[in-house]
Amino acid sequence: MYLGKRIIPIPENYKSPDCEQCIGGSVDTPIELGKKYEGVISLLRFFIDDNRYSIVDRIAFALSPESAEVAMLEALRIVKSLMERAVRVRIEVGEGKAYSVTCCDYGEGKGPGIFGKFIEADRAELINKEGYCVPCPLIPSSQELDELLNELGKDLTIGRRVAILAYGYRKGVEKE
Repeated sequence: MYLGKRIIPIPENYKSPDCEQCIGGSVDTPIELGKKYEGVISLLRFFIDDNRYSIVDRIAFALSPESAEVAMLEALRIVKSLMERAVRVRIEVGEGKAYSVTCCDYGEGKGPGIFGKFIEADRAELINKEGYCVPCPLIPSSQELDELLNELGKDLTIGRRVAILAYGYRKGVEKE
């Protein structure tokens, strides 16, 4: 019975998490990755805020570049559809705190995102009612999407790193 070490060949494009010279150059720091993919992170953050984690998970845990592409396409299609029915509101969330935002997902009663009283709204039926608003995300540029898809083709861990940043991402809402 042989109990020696098994030798596993390392793929040519393998990179360790701490490498200095990886595929296509150096490893982006989280700050660099956040700037490079701000639109993608904002898009994924929308799904997190709206409690729709499956799209984010499918990008984070994609087993192939094609599955990550399909998940990104679905994310863009869903947000585009929601933007067509988006509403501009001014929502009061506490004493003296009100925000003006465009909501891609909204409704009366408790829900995801910002909860408060709609002071002003494009839709009259929302005015003076309590409800929720999930602000619309940034939409990634075609260049940003192209870069991400190219990187995912070389290294699927980029999807996981972008998803992690989306979970921690907070874009400030202007107080009025």
